[in-house]
This record gives sequence, structure tokens and C-alpha cells, in this order.
Amino acid sequence: MSLGTVVVHGLINDVLEDCTVLIPISNTIIAAGDKMKIRWANSHTPQFESIYLVQSDSKKAEVPIVLASNVSTDTGHLMVTLPRTLIPSNAYFMTLGKPPLHCKTGNLRIVGVTRGNCSRIHKR
Repeated sequence: MSLGTVVVHGLINDVLEDCTVLIPISNTIIAAGDKMKIRWANSHTPQFESIYLVQSDSKKAEVPIVLASNVSTDTGHLMVTLPRTLIPSNAYFMTLGKPPLHCKTGNLRIVGVTRGNCSRIHKR
């Protein structure tokens, strides 16, 4: 008779955060200019004052890029369009709300504008 190992994984809130970001997950790759779905759970505030991106490897890391403002938390999700002007980097993260009623994603990878988005830019 052999003994087996059981491994259980679960989403655990950071003790300093109010909610859990379900989508996007850490290491998600998305192109500047693309639409991105954001999904969260367990928020204890009726509204996020803002949802914003920060590029942590930039000299402008203290300047957040606001993706949405005054977002009702009741729905648990939101679709946003990333700015086409984002600088490609592996070191973005997103924050929903403001401390102490906030939650963050892990690192997100933003790549340059995709070919499809380029054609839309040039048609303007």
C-alpha cells in the first residue's frame, strides 16, 4: 500500500487586500489597444474609485494609467480597452480601487500594438 500526496490549490486573498482579481491572471499577455476583461470577487465596497495600470519598471511607475473610474462592484466584471500608447513591458500590474478597499493583479505582460490594431489606427 502506498501513501499518496494530496495537493490543494485555492485563491487566497492577500491580508492587505479587500477583494480577489480572478481575471486577468498573473502573466497574462495582452496587446496595447486590445480589449481586456477584468473579473473580481469578494469586494466589500460598492464602487471602485478607479481601476488603473502601473508599469513598475518605468521611471513613471508612480503615474498610474486609469482604465476606468467609478466602477460599480456589483457586477463583478468589466471590459476595458487598453491604451494603444502603452510601452511594451513584462512589469505591469493592475489595481482595482484604493487602499484599504482594493485588490491587485500579479504581473501582466503588455506587448506592442497588434497588426490588426495598427490598421485601425491608420484608417483614422
